[in-house]
Amino acid sequence: SNTKSILEQEKINPDIFSVFYSLIFLAQAIANAGIMKQIQLTMITNHQHSINNKEALQPEKSIIAGTCKVISQEIQNIQCKNIDICLPVNSDLILKNILNKEHNMIAVRKNQCWSKGYRPALLNSQKSPLKQQGVYLITGGLSGIGLELALSLATKQQAKLILVARSEFPKPSLWQRWLEQHDEHHSISVKIRKLLKANASANNYLICKADVTNINDMKNVIRKAESCFSQINGVIHSAGISTGVFVQKQTNANITKTFAPKIQGTWVLHQLFKNKNLDLMVLFSSISTILGGLGFSDYCAANNFLDTYASYGMNNQKTKILTIGWDGWDEVGMGVESAKKQNQLNNTGLSTVDGINTFYRILQSEHHHLLVSTKNLSERMAKGIFIDENKNTENKLTTKIPIQSIDKIKLQLTDIWKFYLGIDHIEQNDDFFE
Repeated sequence: SNTKSILEQEKINPDIFSVFYSLIFLAQAIANAGIMKQIQLTMITNHQHSINNKEALQPEKSIIAGTCKVISQEIQNIQCKNIDICLPVNSDLILKNILNKEHNMIAVRKNQCWSKGYRPALLNSQKSPLKQQGVYLITGGLSGIGLELALSLATKQQAKLILVARSEFPKPSLWQRWLEQHDEHHSISVKIRKLLKANASANNYLICKADVTNINDMKNVIRKAESCFSQINGVIHSAGISTGVFVQKQTNANITKTFAPKIQGTWVLHQLFKNKNLDLMVLFSSISTILGGLGFSDYCAANNFLDTYASYGMNNQKTKILTIGWDGWDEVGMGVESAKKQNQLNNTGLSTVDGINTFYRILQSEHHHLLVSTKNLSERMAKGIFIDENKNTENKLTTKIPIQSIDKIKLQLTDIWKFYLGIDHIEQNDDFFE
């Protein structure tokens, strides 16, 4: 296949996601047909992993990995396997790994097989790439984790901040009037008070309404930022959304909505900053990329793109690029907002203080991809499913196929096989491999 990633192209061709859609729709078809036998779906990819840090990566291909995990969790009789290859291939070794039940994600290189593993990271205290009074652009900068991080950077680093958000937000000169005219519990009022507490003003904060997936919007943000603060030192990409839709109910619209900030947004940031001298770019991913999770098929896929982008960036850019696979946070974040509405908060994630401190420690490490887990990761991986305990989903797995319908489908399939194989007598339970 073409070894050029979408990151090296002038625009994203939506056809690159066709394999992802095909996998989702195939899984839906199997579930809706009421097939009860165990089925294995094997997805063959390339350019998804760089074993020696020299292979050309295409981060868009990595979206398959997370989805395979979630399909197997949501639809019990489907086992999804992902095998990443590098041409030329050892066909016998690939066939052997298709039949291997032990690992569901494998990279085959020449005569060797590789599986991904994780170990506790030793966070060596290297010099932080953060500068005192540095200038940092934060996408999702007025929401949840992004805002808390901005407030900390302003206080601890005396940083100048460009906060990018999709919604309108009052200018600093209008904050006092807003507080006088609106309820103190209004979400904007709460954010203004937090910003004022951190001594925010037009001198150290630039708040921009912009869509991170729109390259022209972000060009305008950068122009304003460089006009106000001269040079941007770093980017923190915390924008994201999760629809929480199960595979069987997944649609193009939901997938597009989830992919937009993570994939299209990262592509935009890459295009605009690849030739600028950034000190760092930090991408906020999720631990669900390795644990999966009910309702996370598109969310895992989008975050897998971020994880692989960090490896891609390490090989192609001088900027320090790292991805943090966050566990849930207790007080802020997407899961908390959903749980608040349902009155189902569980204090099982990171506190805001611990999350912020972890962020600073990670920046001082030499790694480009780290996971943050509040519990023993090996035990959670062995358990095989991730549920954000602060996330409520209204989805239910509802595959209800009447027995009569199943029998009718079996008869129709039997007739099809008779016609194409030229065999007059085929029973429903015949084994073609005997």
